[in-house]
Amino acid sequence: MKRPTSVIAAIGLLLLSVGPLLNAQEVRTWKDKAGRSLQGSMVGVDTATAAVKIKRADGTEVSVPIAMLSPEDTAYAKAQWQAMQSNPTAPSATPTTPSAPSPAPSTAPAAPIGQPAPARPELTPTPLNKFKVPAAADYLRTVPRTRPRLIHAKPGWDYLTNLTKTDPIATTLLAKLKESGEKLLQTPELTRIFGEQRARATPGSKALFRIANLGTLHFLDQDPRWIDRGVRELAAICDPKSFADWYPDQPHVTTDFLIAACIGFDWLHTGLNKTQLDTARNCILNQGIAPLIAFLDKKAADKTTADLAPDLETFGAASALLIAALCINDEDGATAKKAVTAAAKIFGQSLTRFAPSGVWPEGPDVGEQILDYGIMVLQTLKACSGSDLGFSLVEGFVRTGDARLHLTSPIGQIFNYGDAQSTSLYTPWIASWLSGVHGNPGHPAVVAGAAPGPDSSFFALTGFLLYHNPHAAGYGTASALDASFPGAEVATLRSAWNDKNAFYLAIKGGDNSHLHSQLDLGTFILDAGGQRWGIELGMESDRAPGMTNPADRARRYANYRQGTLGQNTLTSPAENQPLDAKASITGFVSTPERGAAVIDLKSAYSTQARDYQRGAMLVRGAQTYAVIQDDIAVKGTQTLTWAMHTRATVTVDGNKALLTQGNQTLTAVILSPAGATFTTEEAPEQTTPLSSLKGVHVLKTQLAGVSGNQRLTIAFSLGNEPVQTPVLPITDWLPKR
Repeated sequence: MKRPTSVIAAIGLLLLSVGPLLNAQEVRTWKDKAGRSLQGSMVGVDTATAAVKIKRADGTEVSVPIAMLSPEDTAYAKAQWQAMQSNPTAPSATPTTPSAPSPAPSTAPAAPIGQPAPARPELTPTPLNKFKVPAAADYLRTVPRTRPRLIHAKPGWDYLTNLTKTDPIATTLLAKLKESGEKLLQTPELTRIFGEQRARATPGSKALFRIANLGTLHFLDQDPRWIDRGVRELAAICDPKSFADWYPDQPHVTTDFLIAACIGFDWLHTGLNKTQLDTARNCILNQGIAPLIAFLDKKAADKTTADLAPDLETFGAASALLIAALCINDEDGATAKKAVTAAAKIFGQSLTRFAPSGVWPEGPDVGEQILDYGIMVLQTLKACSGSDLGFSLVEGFVRTGDARLHLTSPIGQIFNYGDAQSTSLYTPWIASWLSGVHGNPGHPAVVAGAAPGPDSSFFALTGFLLYHNPHAAGYGTASALDASFPGAEVATLRSAWNDKNAFYLAIKGGDNSHLHSQLDLGTFILDAGGQRWGIELGMESDRAPGMTNPADRARRYANYRQGTLGQNTLTSPAENQPLDAKASITGFVSTPERGAAVIDLKSAYSTQARDYQRGAMLVRGAQTYAVIQDDIAVKGTQTLTWAMHTRATVTVDGNKALLTQGNQTLTAVILSPAGATFTTEEAPEQTTPLSSLKGVHVLKTQLAGVSGNQRLTIAFSLGNEPVQTPVLPITDWLPKR
């Protein structure tokens, strides 16, 4: 699609690196396309974020995406750049620091393909201390007596029907969904799978995929084959010969079966005869609602778990119960009331755990699954009453889209700390829903992928269509390269957007007392050149000792993956960090030249150090590089070991290590202290087959028998040339107050 001339000029402007402007710049009123204004003078251009840097009267600087500026301001910015070119000796408006030399011109990343998303709406988040968690009665106060009402009521389906005729992406999504449905028609109905369901794809999540797929096609395509097959799938999971129960001893499976059956009951209602309706309703009541209420009641009565924050399994059960209550309120109001009574408090407490910055305390992988269930409920509440009871505007929840964006690296992998089962986000359709509510924070426009097969799980491609909106149909523009997330105590730094080869460095503090956390305060990951070099090992197998009961912490953290030895941080002879240790981000800076975050690790190493700061810095420029630095005031005499886990092949030579992977080379060099050297070893082989660490190498350096103040600085760069840069105290990384 042809771009407007003004946008072409803006992109041409941004193909040059951040450069100096004339000394005395005009203070003007800048306006964006939504009519919002800002007073200040132009002091730079950031190619990595495609933004103009504006300095306000109070001295603070903000970056405004070029795509959001009015045509007049875009033209003005171009003229200022041309004036700067005629005066190349003018001083830079943004001074550099000794540890971050000015970047030389580099090739800008490719611009996103397609049209930009609408400007993000102005939102006023509700402070957490001002938000009253809805009571059970609030969920059932305005349930309509019409169907459909789960996820979408009739106006929602009418809107999507129109989109599939007018929006090219929605049209393609529907075509792919029909292709998926055709495959499903050639496959027998779902049958029982015996045994314990350990994988994410369970019979329940497969039932959810099938019924949601067929139900969506029923509304949007209206071929009678879709409702006929949907009724058969619902009948199959309610047939006592196939499914005498919905795995009540595995609540996560029951959860998905209950949601699937409720969607089938609601969406396919016109195709069900009285016998089928009665059978489905009885299954919803007896095979879904009853066992999940019993599960939550048992959790509440268990003294070892009653006072713990809700986890994924309990939240999923609570979400399913709320959906079921909204589904069957007409038929059985008493049971609906019991369901919301059991679920409302858990649901409300859980969604507020995204405060203050949009990150689930135990990591983005679990947070993603929480969002998937939570959004089903919120969207259903909107369909029923037009309101999601205020949840989507609560402090923290409004930032979940930004958090998902920043916690995903250029190669599409997440910072998978904690009990993460995956290195990528499993339910990307969540971005569509969040973008529709909060605006697109920088996601690319939705692209219809391959048609999913009959054994798919959850919403899959259906989710992209169910939650499709103009913000998802266009690409967003990220407001910054770097981000810090208070509460979760995580920071991410990157060299560019829309470039799979960009550098990405992420580091975390956090709280070891969360039951699904690992003892990983200070851990980091590193991507560059399209490869992940510093890796997180993810979750230990649930067959390992202590993993089935998170409260059994002593056995749990004896496992390599869960304890401190399996993290990219420091270890000492004590090995594991304290179970109650906390680490917060005490400093963060982001400029066009560099991003940096500082974490206070005193609590995690209280017996070894009087003071301990770990810094992560990414310097953007001709030779982009990353730095991990530890400034430690050692108590007595200690031996401390620095470690980074990697799947790359590692060759060490004194203070230098070469890591090779995927035709790329990463050089690590110890800049401080003098004389420190690298070693490498294989990660220990585990006793549980599913937790094998074969192919994982550990890059290490040791500070043996040290005392007093110590500074360990390690830099990483692509290629064979090591970084040569001054080593400064971490306190000098941050602006002076």
